[in-house]
Amino acid sequence: MKIHWGRIVIAALVAEALLVVLVNISRRLSLSEPTSSIIGYLSFIVFMFLAALWVTRKTESRFILHGALVGVAAVVSYIILTFNATLRGQVQIDVEYFFLHIIKILGGAAGGFVGGRRKAKAG
Repeated sequence: MKIHWGRIVIAALVAEALLVVLVNISRRLSLSEPTSSIIGYLSFIVFMFLAALWVTRKTESRFILHGALVGVAAVVSYIILTFNATLRGQVQIDVEYFFLHIIKILGGAAGGFVGGRRKAKAG
């Protein structure tokens, strides 16, 4: 019944770093706005999903909770990293901002769900 906070934080930070890299690459490629947004949305889901799968490899219970916590930790790390930019108005807080954070949490929860199903089939 233990929550694996170390794995959760590491997975969230790695996934968030990969998201930053991918967003910067898509900006440098000068992709159209719809294409860039679709890549962004899908990558948020996929990276959190994969991070949660990694966390659930060592988890014995509460898989969805562990996955959702990966998403929450990623959201918190993003907010901490962009706090000063947000205060200066450089980060726009709108509906999309909240939507992207919800996607992170749901992607993590989905990864936790699938990780739990894998454990149930294996064990």
